[in-house]
Amino acid sequence: MSFKKFNQYLLERYPTVWNTKILTVLGMSILAHLLFFVLGFGSYNPEDYRSTEFEGGLTFFHVIISILILLYWVVSMSKNNAFEDYYPTSALQLFTQFLHFFVIVFSVTTFYFSYKLGVVAYAKNNLFETELKQDIDKVNKGAIFLSNKHNSYAYNLFHQTAYSSYYNYGKFFISTDGEREEFNKYVCSVLDSPNHRQKITKILQDFLEVADKYNIRHNLTVESWLDVVYSDKQNHFGVYETIGTSQYDKGLYIESYELQYELQRKRNLFSPKFEEKVHFFLWFSLAISLALFMVRTTGLRLFLFTIVYSSLISIFVGLLILMSGLPDKSIAMIPLFVCLIIIVLPYATIIKNSDRLSGILLNMSLPAFPLALLFLLILNDDSDFSPEKVSFFFFVLTIQFVFTRTFLIKKWKGLPEA
Repeated sequence: MSFKKFNQYLLERYPTVWNTKILTVLGMSILAHLLFFVLGFGSYNPEDYRSTEFEGGLTFFHVIISILILLYWVVSMSKNNAFEDYYPTSALQLFTQFLHFFVIVFSVTTFYFSYKLGVVAYAKNNLFETELKQDIDKVNKGAIFLSNKHNSYAYNLFHQTAYSSYYNYGKFFISTDGEREEFNKYVCSVLDSPNHRQKITKILQDFLEVADKYNIRHNLTVESWLDVVYSDKQNHFGVYETIGTSQYDKGLYIESYELQYELQRKRNLFSPKFEEKVHFFLWFSLAISLALFMVRTTGLRLFLFTIVYSSLISIFVGLLILMSGLPDKSIAMIPLFVCLIIIVLPYATIIKNSDRLSGILLNMSLPAFPLALLFLLILNDDSDFSPEKVSFFFFVLTIQFVFTRTFLIKKWKGLPEA
């Protein structure tokens, strides 16, 4: 089937798909995602700890590619607007069009994730995750005796002293999936062992081997470190001498936080944390999609009026807040009340056949809904829900609200001169 025939087929059978150009743009987006995956796969450089970071020129390249694809899409789509030309369009088709907008914007602005997945693919194929876990375990055990912060020796579930002591060490230097309780037991078992000197010597040797492996600067030897560990002449394992954390510190030192950062960075290569960034891109894509949806349904002129009136209302609300004298959290009641008015007013204006005002209020009500949810959250911030769960719940509610608004938009379009 030729491209022209395929285009005609979409126009006749799937007009919304043809109208939004989603297949063309998703094809371009997939190619761009593959490019960023390859860039991520080839980015790892063991000599440069920032080589896998997504920053600088790479961020600029991402932005340029995203803007070019979005511009091509908007220009292509602007040639046809069935809703603006009074072509028969149902509320469901309007909502489907909005969903297409969201999918397109999200796919075109999230090349970051493909880059990071490329980094993960490289790490799993070329680095040894088991060896890394062993290195982290050795460093966590050796960190018991780093002696560089007395407040690190203040709490252990199973053994506590009134003074700084290795017995009191009860945390992971590098966070792991292990249980803190088990680690607390391990600390006590080493110190209480009859051959504790032999065990501690092996722990220090392992730690220094890992430090040398990652080119961490230090002037420690096992013997000099043992002298620090056994500086308590009464053999109660008190922490009396300290080890510096920088080459500029006097005496013994090891740049332990450089080692901590390097191991955490390598571990993150295998399991990058996407949660916060996913939510950012979800809401960013939703905001852009809503703006495009407003332009497509009410026109550019009313969209610009919406921006102007929204700015004026924001200034008015700001002045009310300044003059209210309400307590901190209660201030959120003012913008919440304004948002609720904006959400409800389109019903009244449509009944009175006020086409321009209704269009502006319809536009304003779309972002007003998630803002109202935000202000409600501020007024009830004692909830135990995680930010990610709240964000996703609000996102789903906003999508549902857009669906209900499409029926009102359809009704508005039937007004005289709308």
